[in-house]
Amino acid sequence: IINNNGSKKVDFSDSDFSSASLATDTTNAFYYCTRLVAMGKLPTTITNATNMFYLDTALVSANTTWVINVTNATQMFQSTALTSVDTNYFTKLVTGDYMFAGCSGISSISTAAFKNVQSAHGMFGSMTLLSSIDISKMTKLKNVDAMFYGDTALLKILALDNVLSLSAEPTSNNTFLTETSSSLSFIVTPTSYSTWVGRLTTNYAKWGLSAALSPKQATLLIYHRIA
Repeated sequence: IINNNGSKKVDFSDSDFSSASLATDTTNAFYYCTRLVAMGKLPTTITNATNMFYLDTALVSANTTWVINVTNATQMFQSTALTSVDTNYFTKLVTGDYMFAGCSGISSISTAAFKNVQSAHGMFGSMTLLSSIDISKMTKLKNVDAMFYGDTALLKILALDNVLSLSAEPTSNNTFLTETSSSLSFIVTPTSYSTWVGRLTTNYAKWGLSAALSPKQATLLIYHRIA
């Protein structure tokens, strides 16, 4: 149905495939379908979406309400033409390696649902329009290698209390922040400040930086209502 011959685009945005008899493992399901521009709802039984839309260079829209049981989304949207994606349903996601890598049309993305993600190797790499991101809820992260590699427009990372869940500190360059903006601000709280100072100021080269980066502490404002 979908191949790479011809110029006619395929739009499944209004299609509902939620009752389709698909395997729980849909690895490479729509891999390299360069004429696919939109995908509708798929079955909620899918748990492995590895490479599902990888290299679908015309894909601008994808329904994600069905991903509630997906645990592995490695390279799921890598190198697509998406400009936005609803991530709120990825609550069971554990592995997101290169999930959005090369999505150069996305300028912002919510990570609130990624509370169970443990591996984010290259997850947001080469998202060249991404200007800010909040990773404060991604506290279970064990692998952050190349997580933001090549995000040249990235100006702010909000980590707050999150110090990650690494089994050990990197002994060599993990390329976590390699080729990010020289104006990057890394926002933390007093609770996590000393950990991130050690990483980004003392051991900055092991975190992909060419120079020390001093984390900034978030300002907490307390309002008292006067009756």
